[in-house]
Amino acid sequence: MARKRMTRRELVEKDEITTKLQEVVSFLIRNRNLVLAGVGVVLAVVVIAVGWSVYASNREAASQTELSRVIAIFGDVEGYASDADRFQAAVVEAELVSAAYPSLSAGRIAQYYVALSQGGLGNTTESVRILNELVESGYSTIAEVARFALAESYTSTGELESAIAAYQGLVESGGYSQGAVLYELGRLHEAISKPDEARGFYESVIGEYPDSPFRAEADRALERLGSEESPADSTASEASP
Repeated sequence: MARKRMTRRELVEKDEITTKLQEVVSFLIRNRNLVLAGVGVVLAVVVIAVGWSVYASNREAASQTELSRVIAIFGDVEGYASDADRFQAAVVEAELVSAAYPSLSAGRIAQYYVALSQGGLGNTTESVRILNELVESGYSTIAEVARFALAESYTSTGELESAIAAYQGLVESGGYSQGAVLYELGRLHEAISKPDEARGFYESVIGEYPDSPFRAEADRALERLGSEESPADSTASEASP
């Protein structure tokens, strides 16, 4: 049987942190004389600290479980009649996780999957909006991944200068696989007819990140660029006896 999804209203009403805080406040009010005593204060602090630790641990574990479901749906290319169905299912599930755990890393990562799924559905504007919010959020665990996805989105829509700017941001922050970033910058500079700049990025991949998965691609790109003649050279060759 399919798992019943809670509405956002139900998620808010079921928010355990609200319940826990209300219970703590009620306890302190009922036992204010005890709490005012030294032993009572210590006891209250210990109870709250232990309770909060257990609650936070359980909440983190639950968020990771929910997030794993989102990731499974997003990657389940065989389980849906079409990619559109898969992306739509991922959006619904990811939005629930994001709404339930907005302050946890799982909630922010869920938003990343909302953005990717919206992009897969062709809703590029919404996808870019979410990715930009994640980039500007300041949370390093997701901001740099979102920036890379944003650059890919710009590339797919032909906004190559915007894509270059996004990749340059990753070079400056150093928070993403630099071999991948430099290789993509090389490809983009080739696409905008700047072969010298492209060659420099490919050489950086080879020289600075020789173990990168993009090393072989960078080698081939340099061979390709090195074998291309300029129009002037080509004309001179044809004119020679």
